[in-house]
Formats: sequence, structure tokens, C-alpha cells
Amino acid sequence: MIDQLHTDGKRCPHCGVEIVDEARLRRWYQVERIKCSSTECGRFYTSTTNTELSGSTLDPRELYLLKCLIEWGVSPTTIITIIPVNKETVGRWVKRFQAMEQLSA
Repeated sequence: MIDQLHTDGKRCPHCGVEIVDEARLRRWYQVERIKCSSTECGRFYTSTTNTELSGSTLDPRELYLLKCLIEWGVSPTTIITIIPVNKETVGRWVKRFQAMEQLSA
């Protein structure tokens, strides 16, 4: 899911410096804070900064599970028994995932 958000590669969203070292790549996929390696930038970000997933409090694994359940046609009532969210949250994520699909199409 993270790779779908970044078709141009793994880069700092502020200055565009590519992430090449293993430690930062690990943090990228774990959606943890990364400090830009550029001495001119040096800003902190995550792999979801400036994306449709920005600001989410859900764990990346929960987001992935939520995306799968929605794609499989599982009802919001059932989803909220599996993932600790409410129906309104499920509805918002349905719209976000649809918007992401339209952008990547």
C-alpha cells in the first residue's frame, strides 16, 4: 500500500532526496519518523506524509487489513468487530481508498 502512494519512489516529501540506506528504508515501511539525509533539508517525515493516509491514527497493519476487508466486500458492521474503529471511520476510509484508486488509474 505504501508503494502505491509513492509511484515516483521513496523520497523525502519536502526536498525529494531519495532514501537509499537500509535503516531509513526499514523505517519507511514501518511508517516511522525519518529524518531527511539532506543537510539542507533535515526535516522529519513518514512514508504517509502528504498522502491520503497522512494523519491516520490506525496502525499500518490495521489499514492494510481494512483495505482488504473493504475490497472483499465485508460489511462495515462486520469490519468494526474485527478492527477497533466505528462505522463512520470505515465509511471515510472507503472514500479515501476509492480516491487513491482513481489517482493511480
